[in-house]
Amino acid sequence: MRSLPQLGLGSLLLMSNRLRFGNRLASLTQKLRLMQQFFSSLRKRGIWRTVKMSIFEVYFEYKFGADTSYIISRRQLDGAEDAVAHATAYFPSSYLVLYEAFSRLEHACRDGVLVDYGSGMGRTLMFASTLPLKELIGVEISKSLCEIATANLNRLYRTSERNKPSWLIVNADARLFEIPNEANIFYFFNPFDELVMGQVADRIVASIRHAPRKCIIVYANPVHEFELTSRGFIKAFSSNNDFAVFENVPDIGSSATTS
Repeated sequence: MRSLPQLGLGSLLLMSNRLRFGNRLASLTQKLRLMQQFFSSLRKRGIWRTVKMSIFEVYFEYKFGADTSYIISRRQLDGAEDAVAHATAYFPSSYLVLYEAFSRLEHACRDGVLVDYGSGMGRTLMFASTLPLKELIGVEISKSLCEIATANLNRLYRTSERNKPSWLIVNADARLFEIPNEANIFYFFNPFDELVMGQVADRIVASIRHAPRKCIIVYANPVHEFELTSRGFIKAFSSNNDFAVFENVPDIGSSATTS
């Protein structure tokens, strides 16, 4: 068996310093990105709502014992090249937006099944684990993010000594994900472009046609909401352009258009 090369103290110190510098640089980059988002929110939402968002961030990250406050560019995402080409950068959902949106959906959540498209590090699923849902499903193209989400949820369920709702992380292209007949709540935080949004909406419509039921779509940062309304979904309510909630009409399975 070949022996490992022996490194002198100078080489080890150099490697250690490079690793520390790389970690500090990555941390600084993340902080700068988050600061940029903070000031962008100030301009868009005003100081009170931005401060409220920040308070919710600190509270829920501490509550769940996780650090999901990262911004990852699209080119850094791992996954099928064609799928990543239609993806947006990873940015975690606002806990305040999650709280505001799902606090209106208590009836739908009861024994419901949530599908989170672009589930990232599992933030939305961790929040949803506090709701009276039956099952949580995260769909994510990045294998690395799936692994982080799995670790986050495993730790949360272990430390909180819970086993419900059940959860599953699926490493898959959203366009190919087979929607369970029981799924009735779908969550998006602008995870991909309008082309894929339309194709996923078509799959939801097809699922409703196959197993008729009332479904709700929570769409945070709803920049491609036309892909939903053009297929027969109606907007139930919205808030500050941060999110909108859509519902299917009774005949959506037969009247929806396809792209």
